[in-house]
Amino acid sequence: MDEKLINEIEHIIVDEINEKNKVDINILFNKIEDYCNSFDHSSNVKGDLFENFCYIYLKRFREFEKVWMYKEIPLDIRNKLNLTTMDYGIDLVCLDKHNNYYAIQAKYRKRQNYITSLSWRKLSTFYAMVHKTGPFVKYIVITTTDKLTNIGKDLKEEEFIGFNQLKEIDLDGWKKISNYSEKKKSLEEIRKKRIDYFDKKDKNND
Repeated sequence: MDEKLINEIEHIIVDEINEKNKVDINILFNKIEDYCNSFDHSSNVKGDLFENFCYIYLKRFREFEKVWMYKEIPLDIRNKLNLTTMDYGIDLVCLDKHNNYYAIQAKYRKRQNYITSLSWRKLSTFYAMVHKTGPFVKYIVITTTDKLTNIGKDLKEEEFIGFNQLKEIDLDGWKKISNYSEKKKSLEEIRKKRIDYFDKKDKNND
């Protein structure tokens, strides 16, 4: 995980909560898009940011025992699951309290003013890898699109978490994801220090 990116995600969500005491996911994704646009377009910050969002969503909201970004999977777990050193579609791996493993693919797409779909072709490498590795009890696709265009029958091992599923997260859920209590406390301390600094500066100028 990238602590700097996670910190930015937490701040964006906490600011949205503080402004309205709720989270409008459309506004949230617009703020994330604005943050990403401040970087060089050649960078992969949108994908990286969304993968880190998925990390804290899985860890704090879904409450998996362990969540690893692919490159951070311990060697013994990598060997147990027959995973290569290179990421071929699997972005994260989770472990539940029953010692079951889950493969995760994170797909960020900019929100549009129409219903968006993620094609099966975009996920074919991911599906191929989960069948060659593991065993995984589930393979989960997390995306900002509205739906998945699937081929063939749905399998019980597949789970799709798209825009409409993320939209159902309630305020308490967003507070969990953003580490709200600690982050709000931190922001309040920063603001207080800033106010105290300028108050002191004004008094010295009198």
